[in-house]
Parts: sequence; structure tokens; C-alpha cells
Amino acid sequence: MSIPSLPIPSNPTESLLSTLNGKMDMLNSIATAVQENISTTGGLLNGLLKDFIKDLPIITHEIQRLKGIERSIFNLVLMVSITLAIAVFALIFYIYSRVNGILNKT
Repeated sequence: MSIPSLPIPSNPTESLLSTLNGKMDMLNSIATAVQENISTTGGLLNGLLKDFIKDLPIITHEIQRLKGIERSIFNLVLMVSITLAIAVFALIFYIYSRVNGILNKT
């Protein structure tokens, strides 16, 4: 059984340099593509950040407005709860007085 031999180029140094140049060209094209993608992504992120900073006062105002609405709803619920508590207390007092004859003077 014989071991197959690899073809030996006439000038191994030139062949090696040619292969290395091809690999370097490939690496350069990859590096260029990566650099373009990074600059594009950086530009997009920069634009998004600028838009967010520009819209920040509007967002803050909306949050404050929602807090005001929340406070108003809380106050409304509190007033309704107090009113219902007074009404229930009055109803209990009315029923108690009717049962014990306080309101019925006969």
C-alpha cells in the first residue's frame, strides 16, 4: 500500500504567498463588512437615543398626567367609600332604633 503524494508546486514559497494573500483579502472583506455593520448599528442606536431624549419631556408629562388621574380616582373612591360607610351606619342606626322603639314613641 503506497501513501499518495501531494503535488509539490514548482515554487512552494510563491504558492504559500498566494494562499496567504487570498486569505488576507478574505479577512479584509470580512473586517470591512463588520465595520460597516457596526457603523450602521451605531447610527441606528444613536438615532433611537436622540429620538428618545427628544421625547423624554413628553413621556415625563404623560407620566405626571397619569399620576394626577390616579390621584383623582383614589380621591373619588375614598369619597364614595366614606359616603357608603356613613349611609350604612345611618341604616344600622335606623334599624336599631326601630327595633328598640327609640323612634317609635308608642
